[in-house]
Amino acid sequence: MTTVNALDLGVTLVVSGWVAAMMLYPFARNDELYLALAANGFFAIARSFFLPASPRRTAALATLGAVPPLVATLYIAANDAGRLTLPRAPFVVNVAFALLVPVVLAWVGATVIAGLFAEVRAARRLGQYTLDGEKQEGGMGVVHRAHHAMRRPRRSSCYRRRRAARPQWLASSAKSS
Repeated sequence: MTTVNALDLGVTLVVSGWVAAMMLYPFARNDELYLALAANGFFAIARSFFLPASPRRTAALATLGAVPPLVATLYIAANDAGRLTLPRAPFVVNVAFALLVPVVLAWVGATVIAGLFAEVRAARRLGQYTLDGEKQEGGMGVVHRAHHAMRRPRRSSCYRRRRAARPQWLASSAKSS
């Protein structure tokens, strides 16, 4: 496990543990319980957007982050139902729904971001060449560093549409960088 993954897991567990502790605080009112759940959901969704990971990992971490608040909810429903304004069953269902929605939204966000990363990778491909970056820019166009899928690095020229006889990408045939 890499340091970033371990840190990501640790922060997720700390935040969800904090939410569970806030829920179990004996003087917390119902609005504070739901506010703590909203903080947990916000964290799960924000994590999926600011720390890109695979949709599977995002869903797993968001689900793992929902477990401590769910355990706290079941404890409150079983042992401290006097402070609830709802009956036990609707309270548990409401909290479970409030925990499920951010998990789904985080997964959807991670799926969209993974799709965008795949589009960027595909956009950097020019036939059998992958563009590595811009090398030079001149009056006629831009020269990119590129490498062939099975050969050595090359230069690829992109001519500006208004000056080129052909408006498509032209790869230089024998010039290596």
